[in-house]
Amino acid sequence: MKTYSVSDFPACGNGVIIHSNVAISNPIKVQLGSNIYIGPDCGFFSDGGITIGDRTVIGPHVILMTSMHNYDSIDLDALPFDDSSTSSTIKIEKFCWIGTNVIVLPGVTIDEGSVIGAGSIVTHNIPEMAIYAGNPAKLIRYKDPKKYSELSSQNISWVEKYRNKHPFRIS
Repeated sequence: MKTYSVSDFPACGNGVIIHSNVAISNPIKVQLGSNIYIGPDCGFFSDGGITIGDRTVIGPHVILMTSMHNYDSIDLDALPFDDSSTSSTIKIEKFCWIGTNVIVLPGVTIDEGSVIGAGSIVTHNIPEMAIYAGNPAKLIRYKDPKKYSELSSQNISWVEKYRNKHPFRIS
């Protein structure tokens, strides 16, 4: 499995941790903020572009899919899909937590401070400070804005707190 370096990405902040066995199909289309953790065995299919904001944690086995096969157009030339595809950017804002075994589909934005529960499939945009889970992911509740504001203003994140204990680091 490839080991990534800062130079593999057009933008990569400080304190980025990419765990073992992470596969990124096109790193030149991935922009990483600072203090990001990407867990083991993730797959980023990034032809459409991926942006991950500061202090975001992505759990193990997460799949980010920025493209999909053409399966339903007037010019479809094979079944169940043809060899053309469409792509759209995935954007994950700062302070997000993406749980284990989550799949995020093309064109999705996960807004600041949101949480996606383990095993969820995200098919649409997620609003700020929302907690979503399920297949497809549905709103569970919103975070307490007062507590969130206090913690985010202190500039403390899980990644920064544990970064010195973690052996997998690219910057």
